[in-house]
Amino acid sequence: MVFSVAFKEDKVIEESFEKFTKEFEEFYNIREAYSKPQIFILENRESVNQMLKRITPDWLVGWAERKNVYILEKSAFVKEINDEDYAKLIKHELNHCYFYMVSNYCDKPRWLFEGIAIYLSGQLDKRLKPDVYKNFLNYYDNSDDNVYKESGFAVEFLIKYYGKPKFLELIRGLKYIASKEKFVLLFKEVYGFDLKYDNFKV
Repeated sequence: MVFSVAFKEDKVIEESFEKFTKEFEEFYNIREAYSKPQIFILENRESVNQMLKRITPDWLVGWAERKNVYILEKSAFVKEINDEDYAKLIKHELNHCYFYMVSNYCDKPRWLFEGIAIYLSGQLDKRLKPDVYKNFLNYYDNSDDNVYKESGFAVEFLIKYYGKPKFLELIRGLKYIASKEKFVLLFKEVYGFDLKYDNFKV
């Protein structure tokens, strides 16, 4: 399979990239030198399908693989997206790269992986806050568009009420976790309470 890749100058994306990387370095306490992620803009849906080797749904407009971010070209969106929301999408996917760095390339549980990306990218303001939590814990190693409904608010709760240090401790501990059951134990060790919907305030 062959892809044509060309360098593209985009001052808006480049300036946003520099701003976002500094924010993530601060949040994740990254002090040592590292190789920064790269952003690849895919021109159309077919390019996304070929890259991922499957037919992808319209909601899948970006993803991250280790230190690479892949984003669908804005003009190729089925539903029109403004510059602000497009920047938030880039920030969301870029956050995944920094999560990978801190967790030793873990992306589970998916609710945590996606939740912190939604929270730090500012995408929560576009989402309806749930009355009760009843969904996000279903997403440990599986993912669909429903993973985004509650996960950002669940992460917001953890950081707001228990602080960033504990949250980073949880992420760093993922490198030693190989199952959902072990994550439940890690969570209780870090936070002191069971990983249950009732323990998350809306």
